[in-house]
Amino acid sequence: MRIANRLWVRLSLAFGSVFVMSGVIIAITSSVLAGPRNAQGVISDEINRPDGLVSQLQEYYQTHDGWTGIENFWTEHPNVIWLGADGNLTLSVTDLDGVIISGTQIGRKLTDQQLKDTVPIVVDGQPRGYLLFERVTLRPPNNPNGVMLQRLTETLINVLVIVGLVSIFAGIWTSRSLTAPLTRLAEAARSIGAQRRYVQVKVEGAAEIKQVAHAFNEMTKELERAEQLRRNLVADVAHELRTPLTVLQGNLQAVLDDVYPLEKAEISKLYDQTRVLSRLVSDLHELSQAEASKLSLNKQPVDLTKLVNAQVETFSALAEQEHIGLSADVPTQPLVVSGDPTRLSQVLSNLIANALAHTPAEGSIQVSLVPEPTALTIRVKDSGEGISPEHLPHVFERFYRADPSRNRQTGGAGLGLAIARAFTEAHGGSISAASEGRAGAGSTFTIRLPRLQEKSV
Repeated sequence: MRIANRLWVRLSLAFGSVFVMSGVIIAITSSVLAGPRNAQGVISDEINRPDGLVSQLQEYYQTHDGWTGIENFWTEHPNVIWLGADGNLTLSVTDLDGVIISGTQIGRKLTDQQLKDTVPIVVDGQPRGYLLFERVTLRPPNNPNGVMLQRLTETLINVLVIVGLVSIFAGIWTSRSLTAPLTRLAEAARSIGAQRRYVQVKVEGAAEIKQVAHAFNEMTKELERAEQLRRNLVADVAHELRTPLTVLQGNLQAVLDDVYPLEKAEISKLYDQTRVLSRLVSDLHELSQAEASKLSLNKQPVDLTKLVNAQVETFSALAEQEHIGLSADVPTQPLVVSGDPTRLSQVLSNLIANALAHTPAEGSIQVSLVPEPTALTIRVKDSGEGISPEHLPHVFERFYRADPSRNRQTGGAGLGLAIARAFTEAHGGSISAASEGRAGAGSTFTIRLPRLQEKSV
């Protein structure tokens, strides 16, 4: 990467450009202000101020009752104007006829044009003479630059050099400080791509850079979690497929070795294992479709009152066999949402089946339907063993089992709740789980679906 393309170099150049432009503007402005026209105005203001030269000449005229001895005025007042002799300025006093009576050219009569450029000396409301200042160029004979401009330029150059050096070093330091966190972010990003290391960067710098660093850290956490989930998924899928495949392989080998007779009963066992494989593959396919927002939904108005009652009735026999009380608490009027009845039935079926699997005998399960202004809420509450706090955030993940000792026969493949979440979100709804984490308190799973206008279906 060329050094000129680095951000800190560009920022430093920007600081330097601003400094140079400021210096040029100041130099041009100073030159204009120190020019002859402006100097003429400065001198006019100086001699006409209340205690300036005109005032002093007026006082002299009143004191001496005329211009007697005026030729000695300049020796008695050597600092009557701030420019002094260094300004190459000649000051003269003339009488009313325009004849110089005090100055370097006594007796010279001014022309009418020269007389127009003089400053009248008024005493008692009447002009008593004129003040002439000549060669107001601020340029000594052998120097092309005026004294004031020269001194101003020298001072300006010194100031610009000092300020320039400070600005350059400050610009470089500021630029490097601003870009250092970005450099570390780039290095961390490269390490993710090259080494799969999900590093965290220090949150520092300006507010915007801190936001970027914080977002980067959140991203790396999510990437690390996603990578771990991917590994777990591969391991879980391999584990779930291994069991039925091992059973199939072993039984088929036993049939080939004449250990098991080739009878319908044995073939039925093998068929059951193929159904397990088929169901697992089908569940994974539907889950991946739902998570990729590609799940096909046959949406239509669905009365959740009927759907809840139907699912509770479907599981009633199984609940009675397990000595578990299963009941429904739903309103009598239709409560309608827009959805796929098959998918919604599968969501509720998975939740009820999960509750039955975790509720002991003599326990109870209640399925309730609660109408809200903009949504319909289904709650499946059981009195089972509950879910501990450390497991609660993960219950909707694929192949996750809160009890590691539960196998596929007793705990399922661990896809039911993941499918329930994916299907619910595909309908624009949400699903959540809550539990106190102690036996007997059970768990509550809540589904919220957008509501349609109530009508009969």
